[in-house]
Amino acid sequence: MSVEDEKRLAAEAAAELVEDGMLIGLGTGSTVGYFLPALARRGLRLRCVATSLQTETAARELGLAVEPFDELERLDLAVGSRVYATFKATGTRLVPLGGPQRTSPQHSAPSKLSGR
Repeated sequence: MSVEDEKRLAAEAAAELVEDGMLIGLGTGSTVGYFLPALARRGLRLRCVATSLQTETAARELGLAVEPFDELERLDLAVGSRVYATFKATGTRLVPLGGPQRTSPQHSAPSKLSGR
């Protein structure tokens, strides 16, 4: 299996973790490029924040609602390395995809949601 296949499968699996009404952090990177369409296909009502203009634009083009970071006090799920860095201490469930997290044992699995 190629690295791109692994990224696509990880992104699709992460999209399946998302439930209607969740607050989602959208990171930046090649794997998020697979995550956004997989998430949009689910047709859920979501509130999202994005770590880059590129991700924000791509998400909006797919019909995902994107808000400024300061509009949300917490996230239910964060996908991608930059969102991980932003929300690490908030109790958010983290799904690092691609990048340096792929080989870091401390990031090998999503953390549990706290207070939920």
